[in-house]
Amino acid sequence: AEEDPRVFLIALRRVMEAQGVNMTDMAKKSGLNREHLYRILSKRGNPAIFNVNKILPVLGYHLSIESTDAGKGTKSRKGGKTSAIH
Repeated sequence: AEEDPRVFLIALRRVMEAQGVNMTDMAKKSGLNREHLYRILSKRGNPAIFNVNKILPVLGYHLSIESTDAGKGTKSRKGGKTSAIH
């Protein structure tokens, strides 16, 4: 299902492959150990948010969280609440 974190990890690895970024390049650019990256991005991976936040910028992305309710936050252009993690 879409809520399974493994779906995100598989998608992230596919984005790397599509952009031609291999594990060695990702390790150098993100500052993470290559073997650790293989574990993080495996189907059984369970990376800490810290590690994901090091991988995403290398691929040209950042993590953003959007509220599903009327809680406090900054209004996005779409009217939802968002909070970026950099």
